[in-house]
Amino acid sequence: MTRACAAAGDDVVALSRTGAVPDGDGEDLAVDLRDRDGVRSALRDVAPDVVYHLAALSSVGRSWEDPARTVQENVTTAVNLLEAVRLESPAARVVWVSTCEVYGAPAQLPVSEDAPLQPVNPYAVSKTTGDLLAAVYADAYELEIVRMRPFSHVGPGQQPIFILSSLARQAAEGRIAGAGKIQIVTGNPDTRRHLDAAGSTNCFGQAVLRRLSQRGPGRRQRGRPHREQQRLPKLPYDARLVARAL
Repeated sequence: MTRACAAAGDDVVALSRTGAVPDGDGEDLAVDLRDRDGVRSALRDVAPDVVYHLAALSSVGRSWEDPARTVQENVTTAVNLLEAVRLESPAARVVWVSTCEVYGAPAQLPVSEDAPLQPVNPYAVSKTTGDLLAAVYADAYELEIVRMRPFSHVGPGQQPIFILSSLARQAAEGRIAGAGKIQIVTGNPDTRRHLDAAGSTNCFGQAVLRRLSQRGPGRRQRGRPHREQQRLPKLPYDARLVARAL
C-alpha cells in the first residue's frame, strides 16, 4: 500500500507499532493505535489529506484462539482512529478497509454490497463492528469515509498464516529442498473463497487510489469463488494437495 501511494507521488506517513516502512516508500512513525492520545497526536502533526485504515488482527484462525483480544484490539483501534479523525483531521478522506467476512455465508453469489451482515467468527465480528462504527461517524459528524469490503488479496511480504502465501511458501520450500514430489498441506480443499478482482496487494493499493479520485458512487466489484485446489496449478511448481486440517 505504501509503495503504491509513493509511486503515485503521495507524501506517505505510515503508522504502525514498529514504525517500519520499506525504504523509499515514505516516512515511518511508531504509533500504537490502541493509544488514543498517541493516535490523536499523530494525526494532528501529520494533518493528512487521506487516511487509509488497514490495521487489524486479521487472522480468522487466531481470532478463534484468542477472541477477546481480537475483538478488543480491532474495535479499540477503530474507535481511536475515528475519534482522531473527527477531532484532528475532519476534512481528511478516510478509506476504511473492512472485509468480505462481514457477510458470513451469503444466501447467494456473487454477493452484493447490500447483502445482510452476518459475521460467523470473532474476527468478522470485530470488523463488522468497525465497519458500522465508520458508518455512524460518517453520518453523525459528516466525515468523508469510503468503506471497502475486499475479498482475498495476496502479494510479496504477506505472512504465511494466509492461504495463498502459505501454499506458495510450501511449494517454494519443497522445490528448494529438491523434493521429488511436493506436498501442500492445507485444510479443506473444497472450500470456496472469493478472490479480490485486483489480484495482488500492489494492484489492490492502486485500485484504492483510483477509488479515492472518484467523488461519486463507486462501482461494485464482485468476486467469483474458487476452490483451494484450483489455485495450485497457478503456483510456479508441481505440487500435490494434501487435505489435512492444520
